[in-house]
Amino acid sequence: GSPIPFNLSCEGRLPFGSVTLNLCVKDGTIAQAKLYTDALDSEISATVENALASLPFDFKAMSEALSGALCEADATALTELLSQEIFS
Repeated sequence: GSPIPFNLSCEGRLPFGSVTLNLCVKDGTIAQAKLYTDALDSEISATVENALASLPFDFKAMSEALSGALCEADATALTELLSQEIFS
């Protein structure tokens, strides 16, 4: 298939590793999320992608989803990255 046209991206160095988060947002909804990371936790990419998929593109909704899916430290780090890079 053809590649997904991601229209938002952020990257940073977080306590658990380097991350690049790509989002495809259509009509105010996250159509797809893709997280690339060198984290030792091999499940974190799928966890983040599943948590964000189909959510409204809204900082509060995204941060609540991440808080429910990740440990507190990882959720806080990723939420801060979103705040600085996308919602600033």
